[in-house]
Amino acid sequence: MTNSLDNKFPENCFISGFTGDKFLEIVQSNMDLTAWGFKLVYKELNDFNYSKVIFNSNLCRVCFSTSPDINPPRNDVYITYGRLHAPNNSMNMVVDGNNCRCWFFSRFEILQFLLGYTPKEAAKEEGLPAEVLQFSHREDVAKDYSYGGVIRELKIEAFIWQKYSPRLFQLFDLADQKLWGEFYRFNQEYWNILEPGTDNIGPNLLHKSIY
Repeated sequence: MTNSLDNKFPENCFISGFTGDKFLEIVQSNMDLTAWGFKLVYKELNDFNYSKVIFNSNLCRVCFSTSPDINPPRNDVYITYGRLHAPNNSMNMVVDGNNCRCWFFSRFEILQFLLGYTPKEAAKEEGLPAEVLQFSHREDVAKDYSYGGVIRELKIEAFIWQKYSPRLFQLFDLADQKLWGEFYRFNQEYWNILEPGTDNIGPNLLHKSIY
């Protein structure tokens, strides 16, 4: 992996008329959802301030959500993955008294795990895998500020699907406890290295306890 994607946007890329219906439309047109068996199961479509759509397959859930960021002015999109029990309206759920994270960003520890990094190796790395970063720097991707950069982020995630599927989705399969167990142990060691001696709540809701 190498340096993170440079997130510099033109000052005028913020879209004040960005609507929930348009968000759903561009997600469906830029992600190969049907090919991977994803169907829309939840939507919360609001004008401008916040929208969320969740798709399920027989392996996992994927959530696309957006909210405005005024510094710099743009629309941000968040793409997370969960197992089929992940709740619609929370990153976490309480299991046996423990607050457990249920939604995960592909660009954090997931890709590092799928690439075969040890927790120690993953903790030393920052940014995207080299091939993903190279794709993100292509001119047709890097300079795509349409809808405040939302389409650019979807293009990058679609490339991640192309390179890391179906294993990306299989990781969250409730029927594959072996693979999930490997990721669970990886995640525990990874965050213990990054945050030794802390409780199960890390920065940005990146919890050591997962479910």
